[in-house]
Amino acid sequence: MRQAICFALLCSLVLSFTTGCSQAPRITYYSFESTAKPAAVTPPTAVAKKERPSVSLESVTVPELVDRLQLVQRINAARIDILEFHRWAEPLKSGIARRLADNLSQALESDRVSIYPHNIGSDAEYRVFVDFHCFEFDGSAVTVDAQWGIRSRHDGRLREGRVQSRLPTGTEGYEAAVTTFGRALAAVSDAISRSLQSEWAASSGENKSLPKTNLTPLNLPL
Repeated sequence: MRQAICFALLCSLVLSFTTGCSQAPRITYYSFESTAKPAAVTPPTAVAKKERPSVSLESVTVPELVDRLQLVQRINAARIDILEFHRWAEPLKSGIARRLADNLSQALESDRVSIYPHNIGSDAEYRVFVDFHCFEFDGSAVTVDAQWGIRSRHDGRLREGRVQSRLPTGTEGYEAAVTTFGRALAAVSDAISRSLQSEWAASSGENKSLPKTNLTPLNLPL
């Protein structure tokens, strides 16, 4: 009799454990979608692509507040929520760098855009640095404040710029927030690519113009 009772209790514990595990919240992972589109011109040949400037995205920094795998939502000026079950599919700085590099590659129609420390960019003509002072989501909009710099191998000078934007997500949900972050990154890419185009045209000493980017500037007042 005692053995039967013990066996019944054991089965009950196992059932409770498995039921609890099956009801554990599911973790959702997010990544940035590409928002840049190639210019509507004849695709450049492989030789033409090699004539484009080489660019190395040297560094991307974000505030420590959001430098984590979990998405972060600002509730008010003094409170944030760390969303344990909504996470980036890769480290945030890596995801931002990859998206910026991809946007620049498409905007410049160049396959010579790399991310440090990849060796292919060790002797790049232009080195790009991006510091995000703000990269936040508050439930209805995202706010991005990015300062960027471009250092040319030709003269060593540092050209700087800044993009500040606050964009409504349009709909509720974290997927909409991630999509809106992608739009904000497109604005940063656009500003950088325009400066690179200007620098490359000036340094070439010739009438070489890079294709106009289709990225839409989103420099909105905070």
